[in-house]
Amino acid sequence: MPCPGNHDRIVARLLGRVPRMRLKVVFLCPFGWPAVILSEPYSRSYEPNPNLYYLVCPHLRRQISRFEDGGLMRRLQLRIQNEPELAEDLRAAHEAHRSEWKQAVSAMEIPSSRQKIEPPGIAATEKEFMLKCLHAHFAWYLTHPQYRLGGILSEELGMIWCREEDCRRMIDGTGKGWPESR
Repeated sequence: MPCPGNHDRIVARLLGRVPRMRLKVVFLCPFGWPAVILSEPYSRSYEPNPNLYYLVCPHLRRQISRFEDGGLMRRLQLRIQNEPELAEDLRAAHEAHRSEWKQAVSAMEIPSSRQKIEPPGIAATEKEFMLKCLHAHFAWYLTHPQYRLGGILSEELGMIWCREEDCRRMIDGTGKGWPESR
């Protein structure tokens, strides 16, 4: 059963709250459920939101958290330090995020006096070769599939998608939390 058309209610349930910023679903899982959202860089009250892309799929969030806890972030950071091509890919992704963020700010017509932060990299990163929050990097990869680091994350995760009934139970509240990843 594919996801119904009204994603706002589903995304609010996935986030556990009503979003403060306007957002739109930009990536659906193979079953039609929201997996990645694009959020505006500022709220209606001009509070900054430094990351544009958020992973909302609970199954992927859980898998990535498990890998982060297992030291994947540290292993990837070492690869970035030792592989110039991977470091350049990360730098380019941060720069592309900054560019998209600036473009989104200009589309919102935020007065410069209200702009509180400099355009950030992925996961609000300011340093070119720093890896922070694999959830944000995976969201970037799902929406920018040429991102090499995201491809490495995908390989590490293996089979990334859950079974569709798991999504439906989680989102409609009929299940008891999220089932163990398979």
